[in-house]
Amino acid sequence: MQFKHKLMIVCTILSYFLPNASAIEHSPEKKIEYAKIPNNNPDILNILANKYINQGSIPLAIPLLNKAAEQENSDSLITLMTLYAHGQGVPQDEKKAQDYFKKLKKNNRPSKLFDYIIFLIQNAKTINNYKKAQTLLDQYHTLLDLQEKACYQYAEKMSKEKNINIICDAWIEGEPLYKTISSLSGIIAIHLHHSQSEIQQGVKELEIYNKYYLELTSHLSKGFPSVFLAQLYINGTYVPRDYHKARNILENSLKYLLRSQSAETQHLLGTMYQQGLGVKKNNKIAKNYLEDACSLNNEQACQVLKTLSTQKHIK
Repeated sequence: MQFKHKLMIVCTILSYFLPNASAIEHSPEKKIEYAKIPNNNPDILNILANKYINQGSIPLAIPLLNKAAEQENSDSLITLMTLYAHGQGVPQDEKKAQDYFKKLKKNNRPSKLFDYIIFLIQNAKTINNYKKAQTLLDQYHTLLDLQEKACYQYAEKMSKEKNINIICDAWIEGEPLYKTISSLSGIIAIHLHHSQSEIQQGVKELEIYNKYYLELTSHLSKGFPSVFLAQLYINGTYVPRDYHKARNILENSLKYLLRSQSAETQHLLGTMYQQGLGVKKNNKIAKNYLEDACSLNNEQACQVLKTLSTQKHIK
């Protein structure tokens, strides 16, 4: 498959991240005097550039985007890649688009993509919201396939033409991404529950993820698949209710999460100890978990803490 097709996939994925400059520009609370903005601020340069793009003056936007991109501004890199890939307002240039894409990879953009997909799933209100998230996952999976194929093709070419042995390690970089995609797809399959087999497959993906790949992917998934799986066992949804298994999942997840990512995990553990779900009721342990979750702005944990505070004794 040509690189042009790969770029089309990338641009479709990343178009969700393009900044809405007009919303900022027309916001009365954030009115900007453009003449007074320092030129070395990449975020403001990006806003200025998008003002010109929205006016149809793309050639005026390019120098501003390039200045911001030189400072590794991800939004500017995405915009430049998209413009050159499609030839929108500039001559189509796949090499330039590819260069911008490489810089995006160095900026760890996959993490932001998964943050966005997780946000979509957590806040989905319609079937289309879940479908949108799944479309992004499918497109990203295709992109990874293309990158891995290109890597092996390059290694084979160098071996034949120059007798240079290159070890293609694309799978090392790609494995945590593939596993995160699979786990999030499992969650979506369960939410959509088109058939019992799809639900069972979704649960299976989550079980495999939690058992073998949590440590490898926690920086991408933020432990969301583990929390979701634990909730299934707590509620007895699509699986037999099993508080003990849920607690093990949550405690194991907590080992690999940054504290900033652990709010919901700690909220669930605190609630289980507060109610004695699969464990001996222990308000002291519950309070420790809930206080930490509440300090991370988990509102449900804060509410449970209020219930505990009305009790006379902490056991």
